[in-house]
Amino acid sequence: MDWRERYQVLATIQETFKGVLFLACDQQTGQKVVCRVLYNTSAEYYQVLKQIVNPHFPRIYQVIRDQKDIVIIEEYIQGETLEHWLSRGNPFSLEDIVCILSQLCEALETIHIRGIIHRDIKPSNLILCGRKVVLIDFDAARIHRSSTSKDTVYMGTEGYAAPEQYGFAQTDSRSDIYSLGVVLRELCGNDPRHPLAPIIQRCTAFDPANRYRSTREILNELQRMNLLRPAGAAGRPAPARRQSYSNHPQQAAGISPPPTAWKTVLKIVLGVVFGMQAIVILIPQAHEVTVLDYILSKLVYLQFILFPAVLLLNLFHIWQKLPLLRSSKKPCQAVGIILYCLSFLVVLILLNSIANALYSPEAQEILKIANTAQ
Repeated sequence: MDWRERYQVLATIQETFKGVLFLACDQQTGQKVVCRVLYNTSAEYYQVLKQIVNPHFPRIYQVIRDQKDIVIIEEYIQGETLEHWLSRGNPFSLEDIVCILSQLCEALETIHIRGIIHRDIKPSNLILCGRKVVLIDFDAARIHRSSTSKDTVYMGTEGYAAPEQYGFAQTDSRSDIYSLGVVLRELCGNDPRHPLAPIIQRCTAFDPANRYRSTREILNELQRMNLLRPAGAAGRPAPARRQSYSNHPQQAAGISPPPTAWKTVLKIVLGVVFGMQAIVILIPQAHEVTVLDYILSKLVYLQFILFPAVLLLNLFHIWQKLPLLRSSKKPCQAVGIILYCLSFLVVLILLNSIANALYSPEAQEILKIANTAQ
């Protein structure tokens, strides 16, 4: 059975040269899932990831071959990315950072012992969800091979990727440790006097030989610094001071959630305002003599409501579908808003010209008299 028959696509989350990411509904179970389509690849590491059941990774349900592409059906993770949290400028306490760091070290240890290198660790690929931190997006991952001198394809994100990812050598677990150190530096506010500065310095050493050999060494270092309790009965280390958690994404690391209720209230208010304006616009006007006049007129005037409503309320997940708007960079989003507003004006002028040309003679006469009176 074609995967599209079982999984109903709800929205496009992201599309890049590597593939496309869909939010979908599994019509057999009714649950939301993520459909990750990777172009022209075997993505063999996803077969390994499918066998891993770990709270720090989305569960891989299916790996499907679709001609030259691979379709991965994975768990839909609800939460907020670390990138969004950092963009608000909220500071992290030492306990917050240690809690996040220790979970990431455990997650990376799980895949590293299976030979998988993530190669794209960055804040946008880390989700704070409930009581845990979840590492997502393995599209740039690879399986480490001791017989290879360097990677055949250079992947990763500039600023976070280790030097060897640009062709200096083959990537291994120390490449992920480098990226982890860059993320850690951001969490610490680029403060050279931060207690974790020595760990950051060693993680981000240019020469892989000068970095930690494994994330287990980082966890041991945190224990020596009395920032992490030794592993208990469950074999899992914990922060030196107990955190209070809740189901809110930001409290995954003992972080107080930001106030987001105002966003919901604002959307409700805007929805009511747009709805009332639409009702007013739908009232028949003097120049709408025939049914066609009415339809043409409303087709033009309703655009004044539909465009801002779709844009401001993110209807149909429009911000995830349109180029520029789906960018994580604010300048790109600003340029996108300007360009789409200009496009809207062009479409509006075109629709108005078409309506004026198709109005009935009676409607055109009424509009002519009205314009003369003004």
